[in-house]
Amino acid sequence: HISQDFCHTATTYGKIIINEVYLPTDKKKIKPIDVGGFAGGLKFIVQNILFKFAIDHVNLFGNDEAAAKVAGHDLRGLTHYFECGIEDLCVPLTMLLDYRGFRLICQTLLPITNKTICYGSSDGGNRVHGSDSELYEKLCRASQMLNLKPHTCRSSEIMLVSPVDLEGHKGEDGRYYLCDFSRVFPPERPNPNLRSAYIHRLLRPEFLRTMASPLCSDAYSYFIDGTANEQEHNKEVALATCHLLSSTIPSFCGSFLTHLSEAHSKGEIEVFKIAPHMHAHGINMR
Repeated sequence: HISQDFCHTATTYGKIIINEVYLPTDKKKIKPIDVGGFAGGLKFIVQNILFKFAIDHVNLFGNDEAAAKVAGHDLRGLTHYFECGIEDLCVPLTMLLDYRGFRLICQTLLPITNKTICYGSSDGGNRVHGSDSELYEKLCRASQMLNLKPHTCRSSEIMLVSPVDLEGHKGEDGRYYLCDFSRVFPPERPNPNLRSAYIHRLLRPEFLRTMASPLCSDAYSYFIDGTANEQEHNKEVALATCHLLSSTIPSFCGSFLTHLSEAHSKGEIEVFKIAPHMHAHGINMR
């Protein structure tokens, strides 16, 4: 029942935080705190849960809708690492609260600090960690399950098996923890008209599993600029995007009409949901 208790507590306090969003700080029952970080705006901690708004506080994407999608990607990446079932590889309890037009990220605090990181990067790839062989072996197993391609980042020679900003920590309690999952899955070929599209327009894990070869999570990002295989990583993602548009989606349309016809014949057309069928075929619904 831990997850149920977490969701109940996060929802209770999260609604208070959202209801008070426009109040001056001295009028808020739950006051914001400074915990650092580049994006996300105001942050709050209550009952060992970190709350932060999914907003484009620093104009990274150009709109809050993209920031909300990034929060969704973070939860999806976390969920898939958890579902890999790698022993002793822990993730924080996390939920998204959509309420009154806001999206709030709610996440349990972990027993980690900037000194416990032993995989990935916490500073945009300037320093890449990879010193813990036991954690690395666990992440290699997960990357094979998720069909993620090993690669290097910037000037580092460490072979990553995830996006560079996925952080792995050996916590103060001796357990391994992961955090920052928003770019676990590779981007689709970016639309040049969309700002930072490689961050918020990602390929779905269901589609990635259908690929014969793994794809690089950091493709089309500045993290692989100048690396030996940059063009190869980007080309593979571009080809996958073409396959999605030219093969996967047209193929889905035929099967979707069959499902739609079946729902109509059963009198279930009013409760028929499109999104689950699209997602099962690895197609985003935008």
